[in-house]
Amino acid sequence: MTATADAIVIGGGSTGCSIAYHLASRGLKVLLMERRHIASGSTGSSPGIIRQYYSDPVVSLLARESLLCFQSWKEELGGDCGFVRTGFLTGSSGIDTDRMVTNVQLRQRQGIRIEFLTPSEMQKLQPDMITDGLGGGAYEPDAGYCDTVATTSTLVAAFRRHGGTVIEGKSVTRIRVSGGRVLGVETSMDIIDAPIVVNAAGPWAPQLAGTIGNQLPIHVSRHSVTMLGPTARRMLDEQVGYAELAARFYLRPDQHNRCLVGSLDAGDSIETDPDACDPVVGCETAARYRDRAATRFRRLVGAPIRYGWASFFDDTPDGNPIVGQDPGVSGSFVAAGMSGHGFKLCPVLGRGIAEMIVLGRTELPIEHFSLGRFSKYDRSDSRKQTGADVPDVSGSE
Repeated sequence: MTATADAIVIGGGSTGCSIAYHLASRGLKVLLMERRHIASGSTGSSPGIIRQYYSDPVVSLLARESLLCFQSWKEELGGDCGFVRTGFLTGSSGIDTDRMVTNVQLRQRQGIRIEFLTPSEMQKLQPDMITDGLGGGAYEPDAGYCDTVATTSTLVAAFRRHGGTVIEGKSVTRIRVSGGRVLGVETSMDIIDAPIVVNAAGPWAPQLAGTIGNQLPIHVSRHSVTMLGPTARRMLDEQVGYAELAARFYLRPDQHNRCLVGSLDAGDSIETDPDACDPVVGCETAARYRDRAATRFRRLVGAPIRYGWASFFDDTPDGNPIVGQDPGVSGSFVAAGMSGHGFKLCPVLGRGIAEMIVLGRTELPIEHFSLGRFSKYDRSDSRKQTGADVPDVSGSE
């Protein structure tokens, strides 16, 4: 007998799990399907940075809404997402400072708690900071980071409490359609019927979209991070997150007086096969990332390298996700091409997609991310460097 569901969500990362939870909480019989295991893709390797300052006002608005969700995670989901408030500072080189000031004012009008700091104020915030060449910075005191695996696990637990079913270790090989409508999916083992299918398969989303004749402009890139410290020069008790495109790095505080450093250098982002992505980060790469960050923070000079890892990101030409109804196929939805935004936006993207499916509309401005904006695109453009988890360093692009 063929299995049936009201909706099938393909992809067990933070986005897919959020969509599945929100659908099940609205009374649908939902199957969440993951080819490996939950959070086995980029979600499990994400730095988990939660911040709101972007040049795109829609991304900033959704990031603000998501931050509110992370702050009240336990009340809604009944579990801990591991949110740690650290604050986040985005540095701007002198020539881009006027644009940053304007962007900060725009984000303030959106209700985001953010302020522009002069170089001397930045140094007061982080006393060991070297501010040479900086015109200022945008400071978000409410920013921080989450435990990405704990976040996804609590979503799955809540999904199951609402009657949802998780199927791991089974690959969806094809989305089945007939007469312009979704029929369900075909897997490596069987056929499952459902009138709604959500493609949240990350870097594997284009292959699945191709089975119904849609082309998703997604390019898969490899990103590395390294964990540093503590050092003989004790790290600050109150470290804040930091990103600066001109200096080509970002960092995020971590427990036990350590910090995580990643790259914002296009040369460090290379095309990769997600099924064969090398997770090993060599000592030379880790040292290069450390030394780059040490040009801004004295505490990182000679900091011991603890470990590092590499993962992949599904990037789009404009560095924003692809979210919404698949054109021409009723019942088919996509939520992929997250370009480093996926984890921080997962609470609101999950709610928005669920509302579109159940209610036929959503007040969240996710139509901004529709596939239709790529009606004409050159695949080579999809190789734009977006940066692991910090894809848009506003005012410093």
